[in-house]
Amino acid sequence: MNYETKKRLERASFENDVKMTKIMQAAIDQYLKDNGY
Repeated sequence: MNYETKKRLERASFENDVKMTKIMQAAIDQYLKDNGY
């Protein structure tokens, strides 16, 4: 993960009081659904 993406993830996690792993799990799940997995 590049620096800019990690900082965006940290900011989203902090501002929404959600763990970074939850955001990553949701993003991966959405990616897999969008690509037929």
